[in-house]
Amino acid sequence: MSMIQQNMWKLSLLSVLTITQSYEFDHYTKLRVFVYFVSAKCIDHYTKLRVANIDVGEGEQVMIDERLEAIVNRMFQRCLADKQFKQAVGIALETRRIDIFEKAILQADDVNSMLSYSLKVCMSLIGNRQFKKTVLQVLSKLYMGLQTPDYINVCQCFIFLDDPQSVADILERLIKGTEENLLMAYQIAFDLYDSATQQFLQRVTNSLRSTVPLPEPEKSVKTEEDKKDSEMEIDDSKTQATVATDATKATDTTTVKSEPQHPLSEEDKKIQERMKKLQTILGGDLTIGHNLQFLIRNNKTDMLILKNTKDAVRNSVCHSATVMANSFMHCGTTCDQFLRDNLEWLARATNWAKFTATASLGVIHKGHEKEALNLMSTYLPKDSGPGSAYSEGGGLYALGLIHANHGGEITEYLLNQLKDASTDMVRHGGCLGLGLAAMGTARQ
Repeated sequence: MSMIQQNMWKLSLLSVLTITQSYEFDHYTKLRVFVYFVSAKCIDHYTKLRVANIDVGEGEQVMIDERLEAIVNRMFQRCLADKQFKQAVGIALETRRIDIFEKAILQADDVNSMLSYSLKVCMSLIGNRQFKKTVLQVLSKLYMGLQTPDYINVCQCFIFLDDPQSVADILERLIKGTEENLLMAYQIAFDLYDSATQQFLQRVTNSLRSTVPLPEPEKSVKTEEDKKDSEMEIDDSKTQATVATDATKATDTTTVKSEPQHPLSEEDKKIQERMKKLQTILGGDLTIGHNLQFLIRNNKTDMLILKNTKDAVRNSVCHSATVMANSFMHCGTTCDQFLRDNLEWLARATNWAKFTATASLGVIHKGHEKEALNLMSTYLPKDSGPGSAYSEGGGLYALGLIHANHGGEITEYLLNQLKDASTDMVRHGGCLGLGLAAMGTARQ
């Protein structure tokens, strides 16, 4: 459509608007279909102008004709009068009318239901990120304004808004409240771990630590002999040193607790205990542990399917497919019995097939983080002697799969192994493992 045609169309539209403004839709029978059609075109044109004005700066916004604004406002009034609140919410979001959006929610008979509907529409249909943030800010305000604030959905809004401080403020308020509020805080923490990134969770935890009284950190004191032993272990093997250091910290160090400068009151001690549990939930350890135990106890894998599959196929492609099928069937169960029973068959894997077979252990042991280094020690890079580069790369990839989206200390281990890698296969596995472990941390 040319510029002249566009101007003629707008002029015609406004002319028809001028005529139809004097009629009430309810009593205009002969040409009601025509009026409704023109109104629909008006709303479409109004929507385009409103969306365009949202996307540009204030100085570049286009003036909207008052007659066009009036016909849209009349339509909104009819929706609200007829209690078509969902329709009003939908059109308000399309036309970027936050005032009508908020009004439609508050006037609804069931405000909670309308809030849930609006949040669902916002998260699934709004593409403009800035406008979505504006809508979520309104929704979070409305959720907090309820007689009983819906903290769970408020925190979901804050996750998308990337506002960890507000989430921390809510959690702090809840853990200092009643037992019912405490349970709500724990539930929010579980939901946060399921839906937020590692970076967001860390920022929430850091904010809580700055406001809630926490126990003094434990200080580890080592003797000179311990230090010499540690240095010798590092010279022997980087991998062994990592495991040995963890063991030394747990058993051979002398732990000294520094006395707090000011003794905590009974109330502060109570809050401190609540905070410890909250941090455990936010850190994901509780969720991962329960998931692992559930999968172990409810492992219903039919080993006969794997055996028949293994016996039926003979080529290398199907060999790798069977290995991967085994890992998916035993995902998170820590059951690698099929591989142990078929070591000779497994040894046929070469090159990248060996890489895949080693990495499949990470799927099987997903979430088994405490024993991850011990489980994979056979396949990890060592300084004592050269090993199979494909197995070592697969071992690093497996560590990433075990710690997927919950890297913690293993992230540094993978980063160091990646820096020291001398072959492309080890680098490949290290990159994959590091990406999985550090997922959502925003580390460069």
